[in-house]
Amino acid sequence: MFKLFSHNNIDKAKWDACIEHSSRPSVYAISWYLDAVSPEWMGLIKADYTEVIPICWRKKWGVKYVYQPPYTQFGGLFSTLTDQIDFSPSAGLLKDQFKLIEIRINPTNHTENADYVYAKGINQYVHLNAELSEIENTIHPTHRKNIRRAQKAGIETQEIDAAEFIKFKFNNQGDYEEDINQLPDLIGVLQQKNAVSFYGAFNEAKEMVSAIMLIEYQNRSILITSATCAEGKESKAMFLLIKNCFERYAGKDHIFDFAGSSLAGVYEFNKGFGAHEEVIRSIRINNLPSLLKYLKR
Repeated sequence: MFKLFSHNNIDKAKWDACIEHSSRPSVYAISWYLDAVSPEWMGLIKADYTEVIPICWRKKWGVKYVYQPPYTQFGGLFSTLTDQIDFSPSAGLLKDQFKLIEIRINPTNHTENADYVYAKGINQYVHLNAELSEIENTIHPTHRKNIRRAQKAGIETQEIDAAEFIKFKFNNQGDYEEDINQLPDLIGVLQQKNAVSFYGAFNEAKEMVSAIMLIEYQNRSILITSATCAEGKESKAMFLLIKNCFERYAGKDHIFDFAGSSLAGVYEFNKGFGAHEEVIRSIRINNLPSLLKYLKR
């Protein structure tokens, strides 16, 4: 039997232990990360924290709804008991508490209820436990050509600090939508936990042209956000930046997680680095009053 708790009434040590020992551990569901991205989060908890479901919610027009916060790729049910989870019963529990639910569930979750699944996304990742030469052989020839192009342009990469990344990110937000206003606060929390790193690519004039932010959790580096300028795109700096990240972890039990994308160009960029794929399902349940349901179609 699941019970609903506000985050203030959750034993966060037990909660985090469940996430860390589940079949799909994820920083997105760790308590301190939820505190940063959705301060009023709640949790559905079963049987002394053997299974938990993070619930990030808001209230608008007097209606409570569940949403997927920025910088969290998925939520869903995390279990220490099984790695094949039918999320349908859990969705039913949420349906009883909230009028609108729009979330992504983690790769161990599935649902047989067609009413709940409205999209399937892709997470992309690369295992780096092989030697660098083997990893490089899985990179698409066009990507390898772009890496050489960046090298010939004199691009060099190095670790940078948070302030450098934030400044560059705010000046080069890109063409896709991203709510970056809460990014500095999230970075502050990640720094306290020693769970973040930043890397930049520089031209011959020592000017930054591309940058990435990695969340470091267990044996996984998650490319949570990035930025590049026009010169960085022209010089293919991002290709070299990713390749050099591979080099840092090659031969280790480590995963480089691209976090996937619904954008075709980003998907192909990730795929070209030999990325494996796992399905991320989206759940949408709309039980709003008739007028609001019409507006939210």
